[in-house]
Amino acid sequence: MECGSLTRELWETGVRLLYVMEKTDMDMQMIRKNSIRSEELNVFFSGPAGARYFEKSAAIRNAPAYDVERSKSLIPAMPEIRCLVNGFEDTGGLTVFGEVRPDRTALDRLALEIGKLTTGGHKVSLIMADAGTLSGAAFCPFQPMCSQSTIKAIYTGAVLEAFPDAIMDNGRYIHDAVVYSENLSYENLRKIYGPDPLRKWCREAGVDPSFARPDYPRDKTAVDMMKTWTRLYCFLNGEAQN
Repeated sequence: MECGSLTRELWETGVRLLYVMEKTDMDMQMIRKNSIRSEELNVFFSGPAGARYFEKSAAIRNAPAYDVERSKSLIPAMPEIRCLVNGFEDTGGLTVFGEVRPDRTALDRLALEIGKLTTGGHKVSLIMADAGTLSGAAFCPFQPMCSQSTIKAIYTGAVLEAFPDAIMDNGRYIHDAVVYSENLSYENLRKIYGPDPLRKWCREAGVDPSFARPDYPRDKTAVDMMKTWTRLYCFLNGEAQN
């Protein structure tokens, strides 16, 4: 496996997360039923079965090619995004920020979907930011949430920056942890490389180093996640080999 392919695969992982939001009510009930112990169980969409499922996704099949040059041009915006989210106020509701305002219809649809979840007793916390305009929307960004499998991509990126040869030594673990969200591969990587690579990223991104502990952090916020994801963005779109 070539390290250069990880940029595309991690990006497609994000597209897959969007597709999961379109799952049927039955599937979502299964996810909620297992959510309490999900870190001890196999992820619902894990392994080859999950890969076959996602092959049906129109979002993945029709996704545009990754624009490498534009992505590189937005690296300087990442520290600005971190400063931006540090200045958020917790209003307890949906807020927009930046000079470019979302389309009213899109914002109403987002508020409707958030409302469906919150009225059902579920916690919701999110930040969406456009790196080109430093604009976006946020909802309860300081609400502590369990990171779930989003931590896998961040941790893998930190490992690859600290140990470039990891792609040769443990490429299969990296591939399966990122592409299939396979828990055992992720756990093996944590045992091999430990918390230090992610602790370094936390310090650089302004996130409490406890984020790097070996389990799935349950007390981190969308602000923490956004800041660590900007660090991942810089790594993936930096040097050519990334």
